[in-house]
Amino acid sequence: MDSIKHKGLIIVVIGVLVLLAIVIFFNPTAPGGDSDDDMNAGDEIAPQETARYTNEDPQKVIAAFPDGFPAEFDQVKTGQQYIPANSTNRLSTITYESKKTVAENRKIFKDYLAADGYAIMNNQETAAETFYYAMKGNSVFTISIIERDGAVNVSASYSPDLSN
Repeated sequence: MDSIKHKGLIIVVIGVLVLLAIVIFFNPTAPGGDSDDDMNAGDEIAPQETARYTNEDPQKVIAAFPDGFPAEFDQVKTGQQYIPANSTNRLSTITYESKKTVAENRKIFKDYLAADGYAIMNNQETAAETFYYAMKGNSVFTISIIERDGAVNVSASYSPDLSN
């Protein structure tokens, strides 16, 4: 059964990494895309026929996360935002190399999600990897914590409203 869970975690992590790769490599000023200045956290956005991806100043993306979210914001090196086609929803993603262990991060994020009223809908936990998919109403968090070659990498994505 552990093999099935491990394979499930690998599939989920690969999915998150593919999403991040799409966000990182797509040009935000492609036809139908927004420039960085048009996608600041909190800005009103209008639906467009094409999806919009952008690399942002990490501080702009951090501002889209709820107050109290326990990421190591001083370690955040990349921030991306994604807006699906025909939508005003915004998925904000930060990635960073953590100074904490996988176990420490797991406890911090799991405790935060529980304390803030998020229900963990899907989770995978191994010694070197953790993934959480959590919801509260229409707000969604995905958190991936992976240790590779002695480094602990954290990726957190947040969408405040999926009802549009």
